[in-house]
Amino acid sequence: MTMTADNTSPIVSARNLTQDFNMGGALFKKSILRALNAVSFDLFPGQALAIVGESGSGKSTSARILAQIYQPTSGEVTFNGKPMAEMVAESGKRGFASHVQMIFQDPFGSLNPVHRVFYQIARPLQLHNKTADPEKLRARVIELLETVGLTPAEETADKFPYELSGGQRQRVAIARALAVDPQVILADEPISMLDVSIRLGILNLMIDLKEKHGIAFMYITHDIATARYFAERTAVMYVGHMVEWGNSDSVTQTPQHPYTQLLLAAAPQPGSQKNRDMRQYQHKADIPMWQPDSKGCPFAERCPHASPVCKTQLPGVTQIAEDHFVRCYLYESDNAS
Repeated sequence: MTMTADNTSPIVSARNLTQDFNMGGALFKKSILRALNAVSFDLFPGQALAIVGESGSGKSTSARILAQIYQPTSGEVTFNGKPMAEMVAESGKRGFASHVQMIFQDPFGSLNPVHRVFYQIARPLQLHNKTADPEKLRARVIELLETVGLTPAEETADKFPYELSGGQRQRVAIARALAVDPQVILADEPISMLDVSIRLGILNLMIDLKEKHGIAFMYITHDIATARYFAERTAVMYVGHMVEWGNSDSVTQTPQHPYTQLLLAAAPQPGSQKNRDMRQYQHKADIPMWQPDSKGCPFAERCPHASPVCKTQLPGVTQIAEDHFVRCYLYESDNAS
């Protein structure tokens, strides 16, 4: 079961992505960690899909598969209807990178500290043969800086990263991603290291980019509140599994899976008894290390509603509303799909 959008074809379609990693070594018993387990989703032009969950839930692994950093153990990814592996083979990784770009969590670490802002943005333009003329190159860099709200652009272009604030550095990183005219941007926790006062500005900038340029965003975050603000659709992940997904308003306003409810309860709401009741389950058990032979629902040990079947069989997909799905035995008998 995947998320769809009316009358729109997805740019990226992922089906049953599974990612295993070998763990251990010479001194420790070798084992296999399953970071993703049969995950499926679509990315649509001009829209954002938020991937929400704790550290270790598989959010970044999903993005790194789309960026060709990892090759999935199984499953398929298509780009505009063509298998991604075939597309990469035809155009090479550099050619493919002109379609898919990443924005990283650390806006300082993702920039080269010894080069000025102009170089950071001009370099991808040169590598992807966007322009060779020096005057046109500088004009395009200035245009990109203005697009992301860094003015005066001429002055900003001549600065080093250490001369900029965290928010300004992240805008430079966004300008660099835009330089090659991508169809997809993978934004991996792009605001988590920024001051609260400037996070909204970065989110609004990305909203503007997806609407005006038709860019498909994958927005990775642990903050479910910003997922609702920025993304049309939200997928909640836990230990490599998609446990609830669909329209962002529906998922965040009427959460069905106990884990989604727990994430929302983590946001302080003074006077909320429901939040206090749910928070007692936040540290009830350790987050499991999922393996190929693991069984049941991965959230069973922390779930306040777990039954014996939850520990032995993974629940199927239940459709709650037109664009709202959940994997949980609490709802499976009502409307299984």
